[in-house]
Amino acid sequence: MRRRDLFRATLSLAGLAGATHLGGVRTARAFGEVPAGYPALLPADRQAFNVLELYLFGGVSQYESFLNTTDGEAAGTHWYQFYNSGDVDAALDSCGYSGGSLVEPFGEDGQGKRINFGPFAKPLRDRADIMARTRVCLSSHSAEPHEVAVPLALSGRPPGHPTMAGTGSHVQRYFTQLNGAGALPYSYVLRSPSAIQTELTRVAVATGLHPGTVRPLSLNVADASALKLLERAGVSGHREAFDAMVATNMARYGERLKWGAQGELLRAPRYVDAAVVAEAKGRSAALAGALEDGFFQPDPVTLCEQSLASNPTRNSLKLAAHLLTLEEGTARYVAVIDGGLVPVSTSAGGYDSHEDNPMIQAENLFNVLQALADVVATPGNPEPGKIDLDRTMIVINTEFGRTPFEQGRKGRGHWPFGYPVLYIGGPVRDAQRGVHGVLESDGTASAFTTPQENRIAVLLALGIYPFNTESFNVGDVVAAATEDGAARQVLQNNLGIVL
Repeated sequence: MRRRDLFRATLSLAGLAGATHLGGVRTARAFGEVPAGYPALLPADRQAFNVLELYLFGGVSQYESFLNTTDGEAAGTHWYQFYNSGDVDAALDSCGYSGGSLVEPFGEDGQGKRINFGPFAKPLRDRADIMARTRVCLSSHSAEPHEVAVPLALSGRPPGHPTMAGTGSHVQRYFTQLNGAGALPYSYVLRSPSAIQTELTRVAVATGLHPGTVRPLSLNVADASALKLLERAGVSGHREAFDAMVATNMARYGERLKWGAQGELLRAPRYVDAAVVAEAKGRSAALAGALEDGFFQPDPVTLCEQSLASNPTRNSLKLAAHLLTLEEGTARYVAVIDGGLVPVSTSAGGYDSHEDNPMIQAENLFNVLQALADVVATPGNPEPGKIDLDRTMIVINTEFGRTPFEQGRKGRGHWPFGYPVLYIGGPVRDAQRGVHGVLESDGTASAFTTPQENRIAVLLALGIYPFNTESFNVGDVVAAATEDGAARQVLQNNLGIVL
């Protein structure tokens, strides 16, 4: 056989194999659509309508917050590192802690170890309705630098991976395909001002293998200039005529890119991106109406003996709740990247407490968790602009925890080997409340979820099938052998749901 004939035969066989799937003809399906032959998994009445992700940039100290145990008592490590020294009490006094027990039992890990919520989680502990809908997952990975751990936590992929995309991009694409492009985005990323944070958390708006048109809208809540851009002063008074002219020219150019009697558009990703941007500009008035000026104005705060002219954390969460509860154009995913109320000397984020861990973590956790609790409606008492946990799932995420031993001056180092990720509301109800994983006495997790599984859980909660070329695969779920099995495993471990 000549080499050319062998090549043609190989192509024919490959085409035949690709045309069949599970014994039938393979048909293309939209991103996130459940494939034929697999169950829909979460029933519609168990899915979250939308998701608020609160990302604590820098690495939360788990011992004083969401993973408090009696480990380390004899050695004076873990929680006891700074409790025994009186530094935790000093931080609590500074922040006006009102007394009561410093820790509150929450649940048990997979080996029966009691897991407590610590004193810095008090704003959540004060809300029994929130605690009743909370599930804590022990997570683990091996990336200690922020530069690798942050992309892993926000996308499930390391830097340079071709499918490294923020969760908001997956969500934006799925709902755009499902419902069409709306007047408002389906996904947003809200940030506080920080040069290094902006660089490291850029992955939150990465699109990976998705088209650039599904990038979430990114906003700096400390900068109201975005609102000025929406005014489109350059075409003021002529917007409709200008938009009509651009649409006509785009349509004419698009005709030149079509082929054949059916008039199908050739693959032209840059043209498609440009056309979507042009169309989006015409919807700027709707976006300007949703982004009220008050969310971007300074919000003075005095907390833990700190008086600051602005509280971008509180502004971000108020804006997030507003976008998630709009009557029209409701957001399906909003990420709030919290760099902390008080910056740290490393400039790597408000939770990167290599020094003065108790005070830094107390200030920033008290602030962000109180701001979060303030935007969650109490059961049976709906309030405008407040989140309903029956409708919205909240994810509290971070790139890693802190070391069980001291590092620096009253500080803690990076600890990706056992740290908390929280799921609150949405599919998580009373039966799902509790702890998943096993926490060993040295602070490592021997049973845990991974950053990939944490991302997959968010997609599944929204009814988005996560195993696509642009997102994840079976190998991203530990010990899974099939897509169906992988999805069920993530639902059970991360969300506590057995189907």
